[in-house]
Amino acid sequence: MQRWNGCFPNILIPMNRPLLGLLALAASLSAAASAQCVAAIQKAGSNLKILRSGDLIGDGSREYVAVRMLTKQPKQGMYVSRLVIARAQHGSCSIVLDAGKNGPQNPVGYVGIEFIDDGGGFYGYSVEFSSHDRDHKDKEDLYLTWLNPDHEPEGMGLAIGWNKKVGRYQEYQEESSPEMFKTELANPRHINSRLCGKCPK
Repeated sequence: MQRWNGCFPNILIPMNRPLLGLLALAASLSAAASAQCVAAIQKAGSNLKILRSGDLIGDGSREYVAVRMLTKQPKQGMYVSRLVIARAQHGSCSIVLDAGKNGPQNPVGYVGIEFIDDGGGFYGYSVEFSSHDRDHKDKEDLYLTWLNPDHEPEGMGLAIGWNKKVGRYQEYQEESSPEMFKTELANPRHINSRLCGKCPK
């Protein structure tokens, strides 16, 4: 009877080489995409700090959330003047959400706004993240509320989540069906509340 000497048979090694090659390729693509995301965030704006990263959507990709923090901070959530989310997928990276002065934008258009007020002041956003059990238990949504001149949340906030059917972040109504996402606006109208007196709110 032949005794096992603690070594695996040589025949197993060639069988694992393709798998090891695929794993190495995946790791290489992931590292390249991560580097692209860091570069894309740096290019998007100054003083943006990556706050979190990981599979935030729940589909195996990797997202990077970067913000520019305000000096005043709340006890819950955070106050920011800018929020950017970069998504690494298939070896490349792109900005999938950019919330700044004029409102949140995805690659197609503006999310959760009906117009842009060229005369209004911008004081930042209150941001909260929440794991919302809609499609994946670990799927992360975010909630944005505009800040007023006193740097306090004011008005209705936006619930923003990943719409897997179109592959974009979009606004949705919390009370409605998880599939009821709102279409973004590619070219919202502009108003100037300093001049018009009674502009739509």
